[in-house]
Amino acid sequence: MEEECTAFETAVLAACTQLLAPLGPIGRLVVALSGGRDSVVLLQALAACRARLAGPLVALHVDHALQAESGQWVEACRVRCETLEVSLSVVTLSGEPAPGESVEAWARTARYEAFARHLGPHDVVLTAHHEDDNAETFLLNALRGSGAAGLRGIAPSRALGRGWLCRPLLGIATKRLAQYAARRQLTWDEDPMNAALNFDRSYLRHQVVPTLRSHWPAWAQTLSRSARLQREGVLAIDRLADEILDAAGLSRTTQLSCEVLAAQAPEVRGAVLRRWIARAGFPTPMATHVERMLTCVLGARTDRVPVVIWKGVCVRRYAGILYLLPAPVRPASPFAIGWDPTRALQLPEGMLSARWTVGEGIRADLTGPGLSVRSRLGGERCQLPGRAQHHTLKHVLQDLQIPPWERPGLPLVYIGEQLAAVANLFVCADFLAQPGQAAWQPEWIPVSGALAP
Repeated sequence: MEEECTAFETAVLAACTQLLAPLGPIGRLVVALSGGRDSVVLLQALAACRARLAGPLVALHVDHALQAESGQWVEACRVRCETLEVSLSVVTLSGEPAPGESVEAWARTARYEAFARHLGPHDVVLTAHHEDDNAETFLLNALRGSGAAGLRGIAPSRALGRGWLCRPLLGIATKRLAQYAARRQLTWDEDPMNAALNFDRSYLRHQVVPTLRSHWPAWAQTLSRSARLQREGVLAIDRLADEILDAAGLSRTTQLSCEVLAAQAPEVRGAVLRRWIARAGFPTPMATHVERMLTCVLGARTDRVPVVIWKGVCVRRYAGILYLLPAPVRPASPFAIGWDPTRALQLPEGMLSARWTVGEGIRADLTGPGLSVRSRLGGERCQLPGRAQHHTLKHVLQDLQIPPWERPGLPLVYIGEQLAAVANLFVCADFLAQPGQAAWQPEWIPVSGALAP
């Protein structure tokens, strides 16, 4: 029995070592200890091999505060870590799912955010996802209509916060974990949510998997292999997409030329879109979103401004360019605010201030009680410097190729009832300073431009 336990521990150590080898310097190894069987097994196995680990072994428990028993689970984790002489940190979450949000999705997102906050430079958080979890993920994503990116299963490792996330048990079946737990006489806590059939994964695990296992005993190993093959294919096409983006000078940018995208083979365009979004640091769109980008956005008429929205992000097209932006929100109410240019003014869409100059911008003598900042209402007109006629503001902004979604938030500077300037784009002719005259130039810093990762 001891030999079998040692063999299991050696297998876990080998898997862990293999995952950590490409990551460079390693800080702490942080076991994500939920208190359930799988995480208890992972902690026990690594503690038995701690002398051969790449860094000091510690544990982290995230208390979601969703169950009345969660306090007992925290205490059980403390006792276990004290027994193993492993330092334990506990993070208690205070939020809750938004109305209509999946409890599963909220808990998972909050948990990984807690992991990321906890990690120092080069730290690695280790989770206990195993082969059966990987196969379940493959099945769930297939049932949801995922493409190759979804069918690649659970990632063995990835960057997280200032460190890394690794899953050393992905190649080990749940049966082996159960055998090790029995031989080591381990105890653990069961989260009742894991047995609730109203959650997709629990339903699959308890209602579908037993039937699969009875007919295909190696179902988890087989589907995990399929996931690995999908992952290899995705990595290959991602490399191709990266080469395309790099060649176009589009590394970590929130703009993508439609011409660059349209020049690619149809089967590659979706991969280029996904890599563009991923490299900018934003949530991965579902396959249906990518299809809509290719048909409704890329394929729309040139006079249209189409949009695709997902997870607080959107892709829009204007003047042959795709823009990655915040999802649209309810427009702010119209406003008209008196303004002293010596002080910065916070507006719904950004910060407006003045830069004092000579011979550039609005004449300095045109300040005082009559100066105000207003939102666009439509129908505004102005005369640009060097132009003989007045033009509608709409046409001026079109000529400047300002995307339509940015126009409503632009601050309009008025002197009396006349439009004097629009943000930092231009000053109207009647208010423009002459050479040598004291002047000030509006400075505009929007807060809702391209998303920042």
